Amino acid sequence: MLNKEMTKLELEKELSREGDYVKIDNITRFLKENPPLDIKKFLLTKLIEVYQGRKMFCDAADSCSRLIELTNDNKEKANILVKQTEFYIKSGFFDKADGVLKKMIEEIDPKERSKIMLNIKQFYKEQALIYENQKRKSKAIETYEKILTLNINEQEKKEIENRLLFLYKDLGKVGEFMRLQKRLEGKI
Repeated sequence: MLNKEMTKLELEKELSREGDYVKIDNITRFLKENPPLDIKKFLLTKLIEVYQGRKMFCDAADSCSRLIELTNDNKEKANILVKQTEFYIKSGFFDKADGVLKKMIEEIDPKERSKIMLNIKQFYKEQALIYENQKRKSKAIETYEKILTLNINEQEKKEIENRLLFLYKDLGKVGEFMRLQKRLEGKI
C-alpha cells in the first residue's frame, strides 16, 4: 500500500508488483491524500505511463492537465502540453487538442512553436494512417480533413487530398468525391 513516507524508489517497487488497473486505482486514491509535490509529480507521470500503455489516451491527457498545474518550468510544461495534444489526437478529441494547442501557443517560446507544430502535424498524419490501417475510414477522413486546416505546404496538401479522394470513393461519398476531384482538376 502506498504511503506518504515512501521514497520514489519504494513507490516504484510497490507499483511494479501491481497490475495496471490496480496501479491506476492505488495511484488515484493516494493522490487524493495530497502527498508532497515531488511525489505527486512522480505518481502522475507513472499514471500517464500506465494510461498510455493501456491506450487510455483521454485519461492520459486529463492526467497531463493535472501535471501541468504542478510544473513551473516552461520547457517541461511545453513537453507535457505536446504530449497532452498527442493523447487527445490519438483519442480522436480534436477540439480538445485544439484547445491545448491554443494554450501552448500562449505559453511557449516562438522559436519552439514551429518545431512543435511539425510534431503536432505528424501526430495527426500518424493517427490518420492508423485509422486507415484499422479500416476506420470515416475517422481517417475526419483526421485528414483536420490536417487540411493546419498550416501545410502544397505537396502535403496534394498528398492529403489524394488520400481523401480514395477514401471518399471507397466509402461512397459521391458528393465529396466529385467536389474534391473537380477542385483538383482546377474546375472550381
